[in-house]
Amino acid sequence: MQSKILAVFMLLLVPGLPVLAQTPNGETVFQTHCATCHLAPTSPEIPNLDALSIYEPNAILMALTDGVMRLQAQPLTEADRVAVTEFLTNRKVVAQTTEFKTGMCKTPAPMTTLEAGPLWNGWGTDTGNRRFQTAVDLRAEDLPRLKLKWAFGIPDVSQSRSQPAVAGGRLFMGSQSGAVYALDAASGCTLWIFKAGAGVRTAISAGPITTANKSGYEVYFADARATAYAVAANSGRLI
Repeated sequence: MQSKILAVFMLLLVPGLPVLAQTPNGETVFQTHCATCHLAPTSPEIPNLDALSIYEPNAILMALTDGVMRLQAQPLTEADRVAVTEFLTNRKVVAQTTEFKTGMCKTPAPMTTLEAGPLWNGWGTDTGNRRFQTAVDLRAEDLPRLKLKWAFGIPDVSQSRSQPAVAGGRLFMGSQSGAVYALDAASGCTLWIFKAGAGVRTAISAGPITTANKSGYEVYFADARATAYAVAANSGRLI
């Protein structure tokens, strides 16, 4: 009997052989780590099971990994987080969308200046951080006459907390999933998508490339893992 046990043990140690790990039970993970707060919330800011069930799976997973619940989720493995997410939403966690088949700009013009049209660059409109647009004479009585020109739905997320920036005829926007989008400000078509390592809540700031012997523009932002990025404004290439 001992020889059989030893043989099985040695077999598990052979390099290259798969070791089957048990898939965590999402309901068990929830009862162990989450139920105390979410079964009977003591604050309106804490969602109950019904509220959690309507979230996108990736939104919950990102909250556990990089977002507001990352500290509470520290004891959980990646498999635990996926299991509890799928238990709460009754849907599978899927790969995040970073490529579109429709809605892409067909012949995008290069960004040659920041001032091509309205400019809202960074968090405020100027160094005084004013939060209202001064370039257009828009009065309160004009608002009912405004009409929707286009709309863009951010995939795989349930909220948007990154303020868009408008510069050079483009709209730059971060997202909860970490995807940063460059859209044509006139039509709303997508120019490029860049995937950061975590959710992006900062506003985007655009500026000229300062590297010697290079010209053009780049955009700057940071993600929830304290990583700062510089990305080419025309292509979305990481600089």
